[in-house]
Amino acid sequence: MDENGNLESGQENPKTFLLVPPKESGNERGVYLTQKDIREIQLAKAAIAAGIRILMKTLSVTEEEISCLYIAGAFGNYIDPISAGIVGLIPRSLVSRIKPIGNAAGEGARIALLNKDERNMADKLAKSVQFVELAKGQGFSQAAPLDCHTIELKPEVRQMCEANNCRMYDKCWSCPPGCGTLDECREKVVHYQQGILVQTTGLLEDDFDGEAMMETEALHKKHFYEFEKILRELYPGMLPIGAGCCTRCQKCTYPDEPCRFPKEAFSSMEAYGIVVARLCQANGLAYYYGPCTITYTSCYLLE
Repeated sequence: MDENGNLESGQENPKTFLLVPPKESGNERGVYLTQKDIREIQLAKAAIAAGIRILMKTLSVTEEEISCLYIAGAFGNYIDPISAGIVGLIPRSLVSRIKPIGNAAGEGARIALLNKDERNMADKLAKSVQFVELAKGQGFSQAAPLDCHTIELKPEVRQMCEANNCRMYDKCWSCPPGCGTLDECREKVVHYQQGILVQTTGLLEDDFDGEAMMETEALHKKHFYEFEKILRELYPGMLPIGAGCCTRCQKCTYPDEPCRFPKEAFSSMEAYGIVVARLCQANGLAYYYGPCTITYTSCYLLE
């Protein structure tokens, strides 16, 4: 397996690794580690790691201020803390402070049944808990983890850009050809494994409600910029890919001068040759939300 999680087992099927032969497994099929298993671990790791960072930022606490990290359930009982730190699931500085607590829900229910004071305390805690949702909490309508290996860059999408229906072709650094060739875009994307897909859905009075379309797009970009700032602190090398052309500057310097903010500018998913509907489908996210709706989709490639 390479550093990006691509499995090359060297066995008959290079995308599977035989752990237990059929004759020894007891199920006549054998036990295998597959590429899909690895991808699901990567997605889970990205979600948990990002969740920890977002919670720390929300509470304005540092790793040094966390005295103990409780992990419940079978996950807590069987996790190897050192391995969790190595793969980035949990910050390495917290590894020595991990405390598995087993079936916390079951034990909590038992205590609540036997002790009225503890039950009252549980009620108070439940009322004080705040639900923090990673992306939707930032104003988006929908969000989902993104497996970056499902990203495909299609030349036919670039050809649609060349038709210049949006009238932005060859007008700014974030749109083709200013954003680079498809091969250059692919070179940027190929290094990432996990990310986040985000969407903003707006309601239209009819299919020609241009005002609502523009308002929804502006709202989506506002939240896109705001969330990008939060994620940038956690993932300095992240790559944001937006909806529509970049609007960091009122007037782009293209083509006479270099981009003023190369680390803050972004290109659209279409500029990268991405079929947005297909990417959403591959990651379990809807693309169409019914008649008289408009949805803008963007993504953040995190690591």
